[in-house]
Amino acid sequence: MRALRIVCGAAVLAVGLAPAVAQPTQDAATASQLAREGRCEAALPDLERALEAKPGDVDLALLAGECSIRLGRYANAASTLEQARALAPGRGDVALQLAVARYHLGDLEAAEAALDAAEAAGAAGAELELYRGILLLQRAASPRAAAAALERARSAGGVAVEPVASYYAGLAFARAEDRERAREALERVVREWPGTDWAREAERALGRLGAERRRGWLSLRAGYEYDDNVVLLGSGVQLPTEISSQRDERAAWLLQAGGELLRSGPWSAGAALGYEGWIHGDLSQFDLHYPSLVLWLDRQLGEDTSARLAADVDYAWVDNDAFYTSHGVGASLFHRFGRAGTSELGGRLWRQNYLFPNEDVPDGPGRPGATCLDEDALVCGPAGLDESRERNRDGTGFTLGVLHTLPLVAERASLRFGYRYHHFGARGREYSYDAHELLAETGVRLPAKFELRLAASWSDQPFRHASTFPDPDDLVAGREYPLTRTRRDDWFLDTEVSLARPITRHLTLSGSWRYQRSRSNVEVFDYRRHVLGLYVTASL
Repeated sequence: MRALRIVCGAAVLAVGLAPAVAQPTQDAATASQLAREGRCEAALPDLERALEAKPGDVDLALLAGECSIRLGRYANAASTLEQARALAPGRGDVALQLAVARYHLGDLEAAEAALDAAEAAGAAGAELELYRGILLLQRAASPRAAAAALERARSAGGVAVEPVASYYAGLAFARAEDRERAREALERVVREWPGTDWAREAERALGRLGAERRRGWLSLRAGYEYDDNVVLLGSGVQLPTEISSQRDERAAWLLQAGGELLRSGPWSAGAALGYEGWIHGDLSQFDLHYPSLVLWLDRQLGEDTSARLAADVDYAWVDNDAFYTSHGVGASLFHRFGRAGTSELGGRLWRQNYLFPNEDVPDGPGRPGATCLDEDALVCGPAGLDESRERNRDGTGFTLGVLHTLPLVAERASLRFGYRYHHFGARGREYSYDAHELLAETGVRLPAKFELRLAASWSDQPFRHASTFPDPDDLVAGREYPLTRTRRDDWFLDTEVSLARPITRHLTLSGSWRYQRSRSNVEVFDYRRHVLGLYVTASL
């Protein structure tokens, strides 16, 4: 949960918290009275001095701990209250305040244990129910149990625990799929505590609740891109004569639409459509149209665990000619670990087909450097090698991976990272490989509504055979070129930096820089690429 919420929660729970300017107190009785009145800034120094004189006074220690909590000095409070609990292990009020201090220090296990001890010792009331509900919610326990505890806290404590109890009850009801009661609790926060941070957070939660209720989306991103290596030209490779340049500008777009089609109990299903494409200024032979479709079926397995089956299909045209198609099926398992984030374990099986023919290179006499048998051939390859067959990229592959998403910095940032294993068997020898991929992505909410996204992936991709492509330096007109016997070995780095800012509720401006580096022992596949983009995104 956000640190802001925690700070505000501590403030609301401290009845009469606002400190008053006062002269230093002179005795323990006066200090205790000031503490009970909520004037902790003045009382705490003398309470601490009184404790030094009477280290066995549990009531003084409890007051000092409560004052430290009200002033946000949680580590000091925990230390003082631990000493008090050692003196009086059966005091439920001491255990309860220790639970509060441990919670605000982020030690949820210790907070839960102290709360259990407080309840076992007879402690009860709004504050205990409040923290019980918040801990149940944050520890990824039953959201219904969390909501019930928070509702009991509101009933027992009234304004002393509001609007904290209602806000968290709203979140708990939403997680339990009880949207009507979630809306009721959050709207109560907005209505009864206007202008506060809690009301603003409740409004955001209501917005998310509305989006979940609609369970659908539609967005169009359109913009301008500059690509300095449209053709993915390898190092040392000459540009084909029919291509004027490897650099170009283009108009680019990405249309996405989807939604939930049905929901019944723990089951739900939906579909998503995508249409990506671009039109170049000069290199029209690389214009792209790429529609795709994904269907999914979800099953809620528990409060924090769900499974998904998905099927996908896509098709691509390049220069208005059929270029590529693929289809696949996948399965994923998701589990939420509360404040520790969410993990995804999954796999996908896919098949791909390239819809253009590969050309065979004329055979040479079988001796590298010898004159080609065909006098009209610009170059020739090894005898008996059918490049049109060996360079066939059609085939079947599968991916296995684990990903984890972790909220950071009071949920103002998130980190997604993981590992994937890829296996692909192509019809031709050239493109069969096994790959290991590491990836990470972070999103950060910045001041002035800016959002920064950083993403990177790195894959090691050893191929299972030597390449059928020669090194450019070995190409001699009219001669048979040699091939290396070393297996092709690539690694690939893909990074992106983007910055976005909403300009209206439905429009967002963004800019991005993408850098790709393919490092290969086969120069045809060794390249660098920079793509700069400016976009406008409209979403509903």
